[in-house]
Amino acid sequence: MPLHFKPSLFMLLSTFTLMALGVVIQNMTTQGIIWRWDLLLGLAAGFFNGCSQVALFRASKVDLPVMVINGWSFAFAAMIVMPMLTITQPNYTASLIHMNELSWGVVTLLIMLGFSTASTQFYRSKAYCLVASNSELAPLIYTNLIFAFLFQILFYDTNMTWLQVVGTGLIILASLLNTFGPRYLDYWKLGV
Repeated sequence: MPLHFKPSLFMLLSTFTLMALGVVIQNMTTQGIIWRWDLLLGLAAGFFNGCSQVALFRASKVDLPVMVINGWSFAFAAMIVMPMLTITQPNYTASLIHMNELSWGVVTLLIMLGFSTASTQFYRSKAYCLVASNSELAPLIYTNLIFAFLFQILFYDTNMTWLQVVGTGLIILASLLNTFGPRYLDYWKLGV
């Protein structure tokens, strides 16, 4: 492992603090800080996204084709999600009955969603096969935050407050600092 990708406690704590500060700033309004459940769920999604990145990085180092790795990943995900759906959604069977009433537009969007999800996993695992460390791809993978932010502004009638923009910027900065910070610290220590 190259020297500039070794984690340090200081760098980990500083990037975590920056990300937490970004989340707190996103919750600020003129009335103060308002904690919403959707942001807590977003933090949980970020945690599980990080877990999936580490697991996919390890799985990509196995001598198997990318499609096989992703096939197993989606099979295990389906085995976990289906029981969770039946437990958390009491009217799940009723919604299955209404599936035949979907319009072609909704079906097309669901197909696009499935294709996007599969493509994301495929390209991530392909990229992980080509790098030596998970940290090398972190800023590239976090571009999904930038794209989601831009798509939300372009395609939906969404107004973002300046605090939400600043909070999102801090989260992106923390990601970049975590990846490129150790490299610049090494250069600074060596006087290069």
